[in-house]
Amino acid sequence: MITPEKNKFLTPVTTPSSDDRFLLPYHENKQKELPLYVKYKPPYAILAASFIQIIYHAVLRNTKITRLKFDPNKQEEVWRYFTYMLIHDNWYHLILNVAIQCLISIPLERQQDSIRVGLLYLGGGFLGALGAACTSPDYVIGASAGVYALLISHVSDLLLNFKSIRYKKTRCIVVGVIVMSDVIYNAVHFYKDSVPSISWGAHVFGAIAGLIFGLMIYKTYNNVDKPLSKVLFYVGLISSVITLIVLIVVCMQVKRCTPVNMMHVKYTYIC
Repeated sequence: MITPEKNKFLTPVTTPSSDDRFLLPYHENKQKELPLYVKYKPPYAILAASFIQIIYHAVLRNTKITRLKFDPNKQEEVWRYFTYMLIHDNWYHLILNVAIQCLISIPLERQQDSIRVGLLYLGGGFLGALGAACTSPDYVIGASAGVYALLISHVSDLLLNFKSIRYKKTRCIVVGVIVMSDVIYNAVHFYKDSVPSISWGAHVFGAIAGLIFGLMIYKTYNNVDKPLSKVLFYVGLISSVITLIVLIVVCMQVKRCTPVNMMHVKYTYIC
């Protein structure tokens, strides 16, 4: 039989005094405050694009415009599909585009990364110029195609992350209000026959680019929406390939049928 004195080291449970050491050290769980640039992530890609556009307009707006604007007669000069987005008709045109693209890119770059949003912005400019060359082959300047791509890419983001995304209705309402406001403005501008004319082809195909490129480029936040995201990726991929092939074929046909000196006046699609 074991006496209490011999059993003092075999006691199964003891209450530790304040001087006893715990098996694991105690650490206070304190959440570190995130830096402001992480908590409120700025839209770096679109801020960089906006800065370049402002600097160009302020310093170089009267030089090299003919080398940078989109010209349907010089479609082999590939840089024109992107550099035309640097050029704006006046300060009002520039500030309007810069303000809208910075505003609508804030939630996109916080949820997607800046590289994805930047690529979509450039893709919108490219497809917008290509669409303009098919619908009304004329000179094109301004970043509206990229702005529309960003705007409609909110729809792609909602589709890819529908179950996990917050403020669905608010984002849909904001996108709808901006689109309707621009449609009304364009209609009034067209009715008054104001100059310069607005390239509706660039707007429409920039918006299409935002939807189909967004389905390919944007990511899904968590596993809840991943099964649907794979289907939407292939929908975006197939739609992008078909759209690009159709636009390239139409562009080639327009260029073949329309004399160079008539390109900016009258367009022929069948010859």
